[in-house]
Amino acid sequence: MESRIFIISLRPMKLFLVLFIAAISLSACEGVSDVIIQPYQEKIVIHGFLSAGDTVRNIEIVRLRDFSGDTTIAIPDARVVINDGMRDYQLTLQPIHQSRLSLLAGRTFYQAPGLIAKAGQTYKLTVGWRDKKAEATTRVPEPLLPDSVSFAPSPDNNFLVVKAWLRPRSKEAYILYQTHRLKPPMKDSLRLEVEEVGPSEIIQQQQSDGNTPQLLSSFLLTLGETARFREIYTRHEQFSSTAVLHAFDSAIWDYVTMRNNRRSGASDSFISQSSSAIRGNVKGDGIGLFIGVATSRTPFKKK
Repeated sequence: MESRIFIISLRPMKLFLVLFIAAISLSACEGVSDVIIQPYQEKIVIHGFLSAGDTVRNIEIVRLRDFSGDTTIAIPDARVVINDGMRDYQLTLQPIHQSRLSLLAGRTFYQAPGLIAKAGQTYKLTVGWRDKKAEATTRVPEPLLPDSVSFAPSPDNNFLVVKAWLRPRSKEAYILYQTHRLKPPMKDSLRLEVEEVGPSEIIQQQQSDGNTPQLLSSFLLTLGETARFREIYTRHEQFSSTAVLHAFDSAIWDYVTMRNNRRSGASDSFISQSSSAIRGNVKGDGIGLFIGVATSRTPFKKK
């Protein structure tokens, strides 16, 4: 029942995007032993999300280097432009928050402070560096509310299971999270709120008419040393609990499903140059992911 993809919950949304990007970035370095025999080609590497209603930021731009040391290094002088179909917006380097230094060490993130990503809008990202050019296009979905949400312990009492019935739309993919925070919130050493999070797997529309509800379930381990809050269900009135549904541009589906299908020994890397390489939706002299996402939140209560 554990998730097959490595996605960390959002709280707040901007932190989720940074952590998600970090997880995908790490996956780009897996399978190095499979690809070092390939001829080296310097590439622009792009990882970023456009979140409906949020300022455009945390667009990571690095470059792929040879395997003598770190696999990626910063590009602080990239020319980064995003177009919303009406005008171009120039992206600039953003400062690194003190609490994220360990996550962002050696990386560069770009932002467009005056641009808010809009649901239903298509955006094109263009990155230039030296003589190289990379492009990616994505659509930001509309938020999707589940038809219903319920939660209960698993039969063995080891998991808290949240079930959401939803009607997926075409050309989108979905991931469900359950999040639980104490009331009042507990904070860690960085003064960030402590939260328990359980993810689901990723799904797409299974019925072409889009009218048939599909079940998506998330699982939170409530047994063992890693479970900070072991009695969420029995003490639910002491928690703020929410079902968080992320709707992604379907370009992420191809990456996640290919990555999962290739875990049994094949190279699991953007870097591989075989015809079946996992390269994301970045074209030209680049690789990586540039994905639109919209989020809905449904508070739920114990029945």
